[in-house]
Amino acid sequence: LQRVEVSGAVDLAFAPDARHLLVIGGDGAVVEVDVADGRTKTVVRIPVSGGAHALAIARDGTLAVAADDGLWLWAGAAEPRHVALPALRRVAVAPDGARLAVAEAGGGWRVLQLADGRTLARGMGEGDGPLDALAFSHDGRQLATGGARARLWDVGTGAALADWPAPGGVAALDFNRDGDA
Repeated sequence: LQRVEVSGAVDLAFAPDARHLLVIGGDGAVVEVDVADGRTKTVVRIPVSGGAHALAIARDGTLAVAADDGLWLWAGAAEPRHVALPALRRVAVAPDGARLAVAEAGGGWRVLQLADGRTLARGMGEGDGPLDALAFSHDGRQLATGGARARLWDVGTGAALADWPAPGGVAALDFNRDGDA
């Protein structure tokens, strides 16, 4: 059992190779952890203004960071690219690797084209409050959001498909392997 400490860690995600774990600190520093031996190295410092809150990694290795100043995208040797959006709390990459969902601090969500940051769909659940969890279905057609309520959305239309009260809030969401919520 390896013990690894990353100062100020706020979120983590496995890299596509599943041999490395990426951890982001609130200051935007992204640390790569080798799962086999626990070695760490800082791979990039995303120049967030305010704080970073979450990260997700696309199959092609593109790193998406949700921050107080919007969305940051980083692909290897290139400089991090900023997409001006409201303050963000969460981010999730769609199974196709071409889209991502972001949760806005004010409670809404958007699905964006990863290549150019263009908004493809939006939703706002009344009474949801800030969203603390996002997850795409395995076919990428539905998005689950969680905050004060849990909701299931049609990504193509932005329409709510299901709505459940969540006393105490929702901290994490996932779809089971059969593709059901």
